[in-house]
Amino acid sequence: MAAPSSAARAIAPEDLTAARALLSADTAAARYLERARTIVEDAAAGSREHLALVTGNARELRGIVLFGPVAGSDGAAAISAVTVLEPRRRRGVASALVGAACAALQSHGARLVVAELADDPALAAVHGLLAKCGFAEGGRVKDFYGKGTDLVVLERRLTP
Repeated sequence: MAAPSSAARAIAPEDLTAARALLSADTAAARYLERARTIVEDAAAGSREHLALVTGNARELRGIVLFGPVAGSDGAAAISAVTVLEPRRRRGVASALVGAACAALQSHGARLVVAELADDPALAAVHGLLAKCGFAEGGRVKDFYGKGTDLVVLERRLTP
């Protein structure tokens, strides 16, 4: 029996086609989601380095968050991508997914979660989402993505 569509659950191999479609449907962030396509493949294959939580079912995922530990670190983790199906946006789906990812990371010893995003108007909603979820700017790399488009490092400290 499938999990309820609103419950966050680990991605399963049968979700891969819907996960690819969900990532492809996010046209605003498309140029920044190239690596996410590789990460979702690894997560669906059971990687311990790349993890994914989803909502919905294998036919139609409503949302996905990609995350995992930062290699070589002690207690640091990263959120790589989060996206929600257009009709489901602004209903708390992404916030719940980010919260569930942070809780999972914390239960495995993470004390800090980072997210690296372009300072691009196309990603304004993602910046707002992460701010709402307790992330704050911790650093910036000027012109990383091109002239006038900085890389912003957002961070959230997890309480023990």
